[in-house]
Amino acid sequence: MKLFIIVISIFLMVPKQSETFYIVKVKGNIINATTGKSLAQGDAIEATDELNFGDLDAMALVISDSQNKYALKFPKVDGTEYSEYIASVKNSLTATKKNRLATRGLITNAPIRDLKEFLGDNDFTVIGNSLEVKLSKQSFENKSIEAKYDKDGKPFNKELIIGDTLLNLSRSELGAKSYGEVKLYHVDFYKHDKTDISVEKITRLDLNFIDENALRDELKTIIAVYKKKDYTKPQMKTFLMEYFLDFYGNTHEFVLSQFIDKVIADNMK
Repeated sequence: MKLFIIVISIFLMVPKQSETFYIVKVKGNIINATTGKSLAQGDAIEATDELNFGDLDAMALVISDSQNKYALKFPKVDGTEYSEYIASVKNSLTATKKNRLATRGLITNAPIRDLKEFLGDNDFTVIGNSLEVKLSKQSFENKSIEAKYDKDGKPFNKELIIGDTLLNLSRSELGAKSYGEVKLYHVDFYKHDKTDISVEKITRLDLNFIDENALRDELKTIIAVYKKKDYTKPQMKTFLMEYFLDFYGNTHEFVLSQFIDKVIADNMK
C-alpha cells in the first residue's frame, strides 16, 4: 500500500506531456528553441518545447494548467561537462515543496511573541524596502535584537529595535542595495537582555528583499491565467499566498495578505 501511494505521488508531480505551462518570472536568458524567442513573463510553453539556457544560473518560476508550481532550470548532472545547456521543458521542471498556509486561525497583525517561529530558519522575505514588526511587550521589553552577517567579506551587525518593541527589517539599515531583489545570506539574529546582559541566538536564515512592483507583476500574471478558469477570489488568494510561501519562504503573512487583497481587487473585477 505504501509503495502504491509513493508511485501515485510521483506520478502526480511529473508534468503531463499535454499540459501547458506559464512563465511567471524569469532570471537570466532562456530561449525557447521551438519559437526562437527568449522566455518572457506571461509566455505559455509546452512540455515538449526545447529550451536553451544562457547559463546554469538562468531559471524561471512556472505555473501549470493543473495549478502546480515549478522551478524551471537546466537539469545539470554533477560531474558532467556541457558545451551548451539545452533541455526539454518537461526535463527542466522541478515541482515546489508545498508550503501550506498556517492553520492557526485568522491571519492577524497581533504582536509577535516567538520571533524564531515568525522568522523561521530558512528564508524570510520582506516585500519592498522595509518591514516593521510589532513585538510582544511581555516577551521583548528590555530586550534588543541584533542581526549579524558577513557583508563583502567583513562582519556586519545592526540593532533592529525601534523604540521599545518595534522590529525594523530595512534594506538601508542592513546594508542592502536599495532596488531589485536582494538576498543576504546566513543572517544570525540574537536577542540581548538589557537587565542581565545575557545573549540568546534566535535563528539563522537568508533574508530577502523583493521589489513590490516586480511581485505585483508576478501575481497579475498568475491571475490572468487562472481567472479564465473561473477561480473565485478566495481560491485565487489561497493560491497566491501559497505561491509566495513556496518560492520566497516566510514573510509577515498579514502584510502579504493585504498586498494580495489589493492586487486581486485591482485585477479581478
